[in-house]
Amino acid sequence: MRKGGRLFGGKSLFRFIPRAVNVGEPRADGKKCILCKKCEKACATHAIHVDKENRKWYIYPGNCIKCYRCINRCPKNAIKMFP
Repeated sequence: MRKGGRLFGGKSLFRFIPRAVNVGEPRADGKKCILCKKCEKACATHAIHVDKENRKWYIYPGNCIKCYRCINRCPKNAIKMFP
């Protein structure tokens, strides 16, 4: 039965959603990045492209959904979120 006549005991549903979901975009630190392409493979929306030949890392902010898969997958912690 619902507590107090409201779902979730009167608490907001937004407490289940991380606060930083819509904040910033991922960027790679060129000194730490080893160009392993794990972030590119982890990205569900293909917002990241790693160019090994030119040693560059590209982000397409319009495609990024801020799921943090790239950050969690990076073995060198080279990716950070910036506003």
